[in-house]
Amino acid sequence: MTESDYQAELSSPTEDFPWPPREDDSIPNSLATTWKESVFHPTDFFRRMPTEFDFGWVLGYYLIVGVVAAGISLFWEMLLGPPLTERWLPAAAADAGNPVVDFLLSPLWLLIGLYLVAAVVHVVLLVVRGANQGYNVTLRVFCFSAGPQLFTIVPFIGPAVGGIWTLVITVIGLREAHKTSTGKAVAAVLLPTLFLLLLAILLVIAGLVAGLTVAR
Repeated sequence: MTESDYQAELSSPTEDFPWPPREDDSIPNSLATTWKESVFHPTDFFRRMPTEFDFGWVLGYYLIVGVVAAGISLFWEMLLGPPLTERWLPAAAADAGNPVVDFLLSPLWLLIGLYLVAAVVHVVLLVVRGANQGYNVTLRVFCFSAGPQLFTIVPFIGPAVGGIWTLVITVIGLREAHKTSTGKAVAAVLLPTLFLLLLAILLVIAGLVAGLTVAR
């Protein structure tokens, strides 16, 4: 096989996987199919997920979904005000960000978050002996698990539902892609999540304390 043949093979989708688009399919239709299958049929989707085609396509899907979700969040924030979670933060932290600037920088934050979180989860997966594939496969799982971010189209409850469903899909994706047990996949996802949740709770408590102090 020549180098050009190898690159062509990497760039082409498998016969029954919707992403990247096939020659006879459009990008919007392939995006919609990928989103629907990954969100509502994750077990079959990740079981069929190739591990060899060009990662640029995978990253492209992740960024499209993430930036669209960020745009929806910006719309609701401009219309309804900041999310409820931000209202509990200390005043200095809540006022630190500009929604429009945050949206414009969303591709950067999405990339940083992807590589950082996937690395932490992959390390935990290695520790619990559940990583039967490389870090690149864990990255692919996280990219294709981003679909529920679009639930932000429903104000207030959408982000919470999307966050929970993202965790569920990520567990399923890691289990299927790494051919490991559900327990090990749950441990890899939940241990870092619980740590972040603890930090969030501490921030909320700090906000409450700060508010009470100002009120006095």
